[in-house]
This record gives sequence, C-alpha cells and structure tokens, in this order.
Amino acid sequence: RPVPAPRPRFPARRESDQEQIVLKILNARPADDPELFQRFVQEYALISSAQHNNVVRIFEHGFTDAYAFIAMEYLPNGTLREVIAKGLTGRQALSILAQLAGGLAEMHHRGIIHRDLKPANIMVRNDGTMAIADFGIAKKLAAGAETTRHGELFGTPYYLAPELIEGQAASERSDLYSLGIIFFELL
Repeated sequence: RPVPAPRPRFPARRESDQEQIVLKILNARPADDPELFQRFVQEYALISSAQHNNVVRIFEHGFTDAYAFIAMEYLPNGTLREVIAKGLTGRQALSILAQLAGGLAEMHHRGIIHRDLKPANIMVRNDGTMAIADFGIAKKLAAGAETTRHGELFGTPYYLAPELIEGQAASERSDLYSLGIIFFELL
C-alpha cells in the first residue's frame, strides 16, 4: 500500500510571540478516513514531547469541523536531499550521520520507530543542523510496530529494511538500516 500523500503545509505566525511556524493540515474529517486521521493525530502524540535538537519541534495541534492541524517548527532551508545534491566532504557526512543518529536515539529511547527515514524527511535548520521530520507513519513500540496489517507496506522502498519488505515487524534496526542508506548517499 502506498504511503499517504503529503499533507499541505502552510507558513504561519504564532499569535503569542509572532514566531514563524508551519501548519501541517489534514483536509479530512475523522469520519471521512478514520485511519488517516488517526495517523495524523498519532504523529503529534509521538513527537510532541521530544526535546532533541535533531528532531523537529512540534508546538501544538488542534481540530475544527473540517480539518486537523499540527503547528510545527518552520525550517526554510530545505531538506537533506538538497544538501546531498551539492556534495559533501567526508567530515560533513560524519557530522550529519552523528546528528541523525542522535535524533534517532532520542526517538528510539521513547519507543518510537520512524519507519520512513529518508533525506526528504530530514530538514535543515538555519544553523545547518539537521532535524528529523515527518513522523506520519511512525509507530510506538509499546503499541506494537507489528500492528500494520498483513500485506501493507509503508515507507519509501529504496530506504526500507529488508525485513519490512518481507512483512516483518519494524524495529529500531529498521531505522538504522535506513540511516545506513542515507550515510552511503552522504559519502
């Protein structure tokens, strides 16, 4: 089953401090697609408490009659995909690897598996550091990473660990496999 299409993102400003943020909006009512709505709510729940420099900051979420939204950190400098396209030295590649490993360690410590780690889901901060983003198909280990129905495959095939392609449960090792692919691309 293909990954759900990316939800629209809109730049905005917080009223309290005028900080620029991004609103990630799900244009669907819970009754329209309960599974998609649940994944959207889960994304907020999974990463909102993370306080790591290499994980995107989530500020709040909300609902209206027509949609749900997540207010998140504004990262205007593109993705790791663009950084890779420009070329990197070995030292830069190692620095990025260390940052991503640190962000993943934080999420794994919280029992969260990303399941779609790829350069397009890694954002660049103003200071050049990386922030792992887009936890839309992440899973909480305690909830059971094996809760994906038999025959369902989520993620980007090129970055998927072999065990996921074979229909086995996701684990921290699945994210580390994806990180290894990214490191190869960095080099």
